[in-house]
Amino acid sequence: DGDLLPGKKARNRLYYTCGIFMFCALIVIVLNSAKLISQEVWIGYNLMFWMEWVILFFFGICWMTKGRFDYVRDSWTGKIFANWFMDDVHPDMADKLKTA
Repeated sequence: DGDLLPGKKARNRLYYTCGIFMFCALIVIVLNSAKLISQEVWIGYNLMFWMEWVILFFFGICWMTKGRFDYVRDSWTGKIFANWFMDDVHPDMADKLKTA
C-alpha cells in the first residue's frame, strides 16, 4: 500500500466503504430471511426496496469509479472525480481534464 498513488488509495477506500454499505444492506435482507425482523417493520418501511436501492447505488458508484466515469469531461461530476481520484491518469489525459 505504501507505493500506491494518492488517487489509487482514495479509490480503494471508496471501494471498501461502498462494500461495507452493500454488505450491511445484505445482512438486513438475510436477517429478514431468518425471521429476525418483524414483518410489520419490513413491510411498513418497505425495507426490501431500500436495501436493494442501497446495494445498487453503491455498486453503481464503484462501477463508475472503476470505469473512469470521470472522463466525462463536460460534466461537473467528471471534474470532481478527476480532482479526487485521478492523480495517476496518463499525463495527456490529465491535461485534457484540467482544460475541460
